[in-house]
Amino acid sequence: MSSDTSSTRQGIHDELERVRADFHALVAAATPAELRRPSSGTRPFHLIDYQSDRGAARMVHGPRLLRWLDRTLDVLQAQLEAEPAAALARGMPMPVSWDPYFRDWMSLAEIYHYGTRHYDHHRQQLTLGRPS
Repeated sequence: MSSDTSSTRQGIHDELERVRADFHALVAAATPAELRRPSSGTRPFHLIDYQSDRGAARMVHGPRLLRWLDRTLDVLQAQLEAEPAAALARGMPMPVSWDPYFRDWMSLAEIYHYGTRHYDHHRQQLTLGRPS
């Protein structure tokens, strides 16, 4: 494995760990009232996505949500570590109209990185920690 691939893997690993720590701290510090407060007024991207997320939030929250996040990040990190360098360099065209962080063509390494960029985008939209 080249040092460039190692630094890419380590950078993605570090980003995922930053997200894990931030989300754990966010959930730990949130009050029940904050968790019920609506978002900062952004309109839903797609009604089905919005409704499915609302339904999921009623079933997956608190410790269960954190366990789910931890398992997901653990699996992503294990898969990332197992990916051959050639696989991380391969890519495909992406539907840029679906998400502002998609580009016309993205490598697998960029797709691993995409998740943390997407998290950071939505983290900025949260009303937690802000005055009501």
